[in-house]
Amino acid sequence: MAQPVGGTQVDGCGGGDCHRRFVGKRYCLFFRHYLAILSPPDREALFAFLQNAKEKGALIAFDPNYRPALWESRDCAAANTMAAYGLSDMVLTGEEEEANLFGWRSQDTEISELERIGVAETIVKAGERGIFGKVRGGQFHVPFEPADRVVDTTAAGDSFAGAYLAYRLKGQEPEQAVESAARIARIVVSSPGAIIERERFFTQLRSDNVLASEHSNVT
Repeated sequence: MAQPVGGTQVDGCGGGDCHRRFVGKRYCLFFRHYLAILSPPDREALFAFLQNAKEKGALIAFDPNYRPALWESRDCAAANTMAAYGLSDMVLTGEEEEANLFGWRSQDTEISELERIGVAETIVKAGERGIFGKVRGGQFHVPFEPADRVVDTTAAGDSFAGAYLAYRLKGQEPEQAVESAARIARIVVSSPGAIIERERFFTQLRSDNVLASEHSNVT
């Protein structure tokens, strides 16, 4: 398995420099729970690829999205997740999965442990307690806001993660990006099978300045 870089600060991504790097880079690599379905040699190859990409300037974002049934064992999941954390500039995780994987039972513990490993930007989803984050030494909390209606929670996590990265890459500060991504997730869960009402979705993107008005007819 590729050697993680945990235990040290992410090179060149300390303090206020991380935000400038994130919004100034041309690409960001995001990976999540499919790590579980890879064979050990393929996991090693993925970690080597990510390490190489990181050394060339890519920003690495990871969402563990722990699914016990997909892993050989909890210990295997924890070891590979920790290796992934060591390669990551950004982690989007959940309070429950960190408790299940590592026994970390508060967002403060989760954030401090990930910071110690070297993660520069941490977002922790904590259900009805809201979303907690720490970036550039500053912490924030976005209160939980329920959707007007919940039809289907399929892809709620995927939509939040994808939207958060999109808003960050467009230059939003982390707290604002969390608020924006949560709005997108609320739209997603109000539609069956993650098939979103098209015009409502694009209206939200335009209002958040993620999609220019001339792209309103995108299919």
